[in-house]
Amino acid sequence: MPPKSSALSAAMAASISKGVDKSITRRQPASTPSPTASTNVDMREAPVGLATPPPSAKKDPPDMHSLPELADQYVLRVSTIEQVEYLNARKFCVKPACWKRWTASDYASFADDLRQQFDPVSLARQRGIPVDEVQQVFSAIVCNPLYDAAEATRRGEEGMQQIFDLYNKYGTPSRVHGKDGAKRIKGELAGIEQGVVVITGTTTGNKYKLPAEQLSEADLEYLEATVTGGEMELLRVGVTNASRDVVMLG
Repeated sequence: MPPKSSALSAAMAASISKGVDKSITRRQPASTPSPTASTNVDMREAPVGLATPPPSAKKDPPDMHSLPELADQYVLRVSTIEQVEYLNARKFCVKPACWKRWTASDYASFADDLRQQFDPVSLARQRGIPVDEVQQVFSAIVCNPLYDAAEATRRGEEGMQQIFDLYNKYGTPSRVHGKDGAKRIKGELAGIEQGVVVITGTTTGNKYKLPAEQLSEADLEYLEATVTGGEMELLRVGVTNASRDVVMLG
């Protein structure tokens, strides 16, 4: 029989271990703070969605043709050679508007980069004026306003808002497509294929195809006023010419 002190130590160790297990079980993961609204301009209903997450090992893998397809303007475009992103709708998009406001440091860095790349010699030669004059005008018109934090911020935010407003006013409107009782999709008209309307979802950025028979009267009126007669013919009865099987709107 072990000494009493050993039995006591074993009991204490078991009690501590039990308490640690319980504390681990009760512990909840810390919540991640959401970004403040003051640092972002985001007029989208939701960020562009990715394809559906991979299924669990117990389920059969999905058919690749059934996975959602992102519209072209929301597809990530990256140059591995230049190590730069050309398009990333999660970070910047003009329609729906998504833009993280620049800081004073961002505008100053922009001015520094422009100054390094600018070559005044060509313009001085073309205009027949001193190089120094071209440099000073460049600084006054381009660089100095960017170095002024208040002026750069005002110009940047007002200018971007004008661009967002123009795209919203003159771009393809976002509307609900589909008749009552059928599949309804909120998004922008992206194109016409034989017998279907191609729609870019507002909240996901995915492409959806809505058959002509599921369109409402309001949808048909909208299409009549928006697309060409040939596209409406393609939607209603289709065409035999394979080169016209897909008509995308510009």
